[in-house]
Amino acid sequence: MSEQDEQVDMTSLEEETEDPELVPEDERGSGGVRMATDVSDETRSERASQTIWDQTPEEMIEYVEREVAPEGVEVLDFDFLQSFLSLTDDLHQHPQSRQVFRTMERAVPEFSLRVVENGLGYVLPYDLKSLYQVADALEFRWLREEGGEVQPGGAFKIMPCMRTFGHWVGELWPIDDDLDDDALIWHMRGFDMPELPAGMESQAQVLWTLIAFRDEEEEPGRYDLYVYHPEKKEFLLLNLKVIDYLYCALGACGAPGWQLLFSTYDFEENRWDMPHPESWITMVEEYFPSFDTQFFRNQWAYQGSVEEE
Repeated sequence: MSEQDEQVDMTSLEEETEDPELVPEDERGSGGVRMATDVSDETRSERASQTIWDQTPEEMIEYVEREVAPEGVEVLDFDFLQSFLSLTDDLHQHPQSRQVFRTMERAVPEFSLRVVENGLGYVLPYDLKSLYQVADALEFRWLREEGGEVQPGGAFKIMPCMRTFGHWVGELWPIDDDLDDDALIWHMRGFDMPELPAGMESQAQVLWTLIAFRDEEEEPGRYDLYVYHPEKKEFLLLNLKVIDYLYCALGACGAPGWQLLFSTYDFEENRWDMPHPESWITMVEEYFPSFDTQFFRNQWAYQGSVEEE
């Protein structure tokens, strides 16, 4: 494991869990993630006071030389990483959380970004580039206990820059020989492709988010985000750009299907069999009473009004 990879030891004061399927062997070693079972309040208090991360936020964040965006252009900054670290810290200390995992890779050097841009033939948008100037890759997943049962809480996995801009044709879906060269799927790349812990794959449907660049001379580098069902091989346009997407992913704690709230998905038909937004919004409110979820509720109300029309 690299020094940037982190896992939270949820049972450093207890014996290993009795259910091996929930905790793969490669996550059980020194500093590995384990499932907490039958933890007393006294033990929780003692555990919460321990130093749970190998590095402090200041040690994890590497400040690199970065191109300055024009005035008025929104970019991601290091406040996002602080929010990312704070959320995972809070989840670790929550009495109902049972497994928390996070990793963060260092920022992409400017030279590497220029190599990508030279290959694409256009300059990356400032908002997207600012992500890679803060961190190359981010991953987060967690489990929670409800009614005595352990279930997925949420996850996201922002792919590394070089992976996102690598070869995707044929990986996301079978390619039809009759496809036009301008077909949308030729321009789609993996952006957020979360994974659930071993043994949990059947308990929740994980959706991916793809990024598609429009090959247009008038607007080179313009992109859209799409939510993608990897089994049905269907996708829907998202009404989000990168920065809003990342903060929404944090605000929703990576809840399965949160992206659909920002699409035209019909929850009454629910053809993808996804959780209703009310369920994960309520979960977030119960876990974090201080969180302001009104933005999600307003979006849900707006989507409902559009469906009625």
